[in-house]
Amino acid sequence: MHARREQGACRAALAGAPIGVTTADGIRIDLNQSQLAQMIGCARESLNRQLSSLKRRGLLEIRGRRRHEALFVLRPEELIDFV
Repeated sequence: MHARREQGACRAALAGAPIGVTTADGIRIDLNQSQLAQMIGCARESLNRQLSSLKRRGLLEIRGRRRHEALFVLRPEELIDFV
């Protein structure tokens, strides 16, 4: 039960977090997973599972090299509906 609440909180925070920059490709978030998890208040492992789920649904991409990666929210309006 706690894990499910944390997953929902991670999704909601990612959907509503004012931390990205709007680009032609979507909203770019220049934080690594540890930084983002700490910022939105969930465990990095929970955030990682949620990001993987969002990538499979085509809502998110992770671009760049490890430790210098950026998250791209490709369809923010659908991410908000997904929460």
